[in-house]
Amino acid sequence: MNGGSSSKLLLAVVALLLATPVRAGETAAGAADPPRMGVEALMERAERAKGTVVVEGIVTRVVPDRKLFALADLSDREEVERSGTTSCVTLPVAWEGEMPSVGSIEEVEGKLDLDESGRRVFRATSVRARPATPPAIAPPAGERQ
Repeated sequence: MNGGSSSKLLLAVVALLLATPVRAGETAAGAADPPRMGVEALMERAERAKGTVVVEGIVTRVVPDRKLFALADLSDREEVERSGTTSCVTLPVAWEGEMPSVGSIEEVEGKLDLDESGRRVFRATSVRARPATPPAIAPPAGERQ
């Protein structure tokens, strides 16, 4: 295995470990929050994926006239930002609302389904930009970094 393959494998393992539910417990309405996972984790579990889930990923392509966009795993973020695409698995997302921007990181809630030709598609019920990481705290005035 070359260095690129082993680092991708490591990233995939880390992504799987981080794909555990972020929110636990129940909502005010009493329903459990849907599980959260990355694109690769969802595709690995596609045969068993039942019900609503939240998938986090980076948008690699938008096709507004077909109301679709492609979502890649966050482990592919560097490749997407560098080249605008990825050689890894992408998840086609069907969405009726305003399309996200290519390169944006999104939290997409919905269900895995099949399209009319029998291919997997994620039917989104909500799409929201993932909150940005807060900026680092500035040093007190007069101190150098």
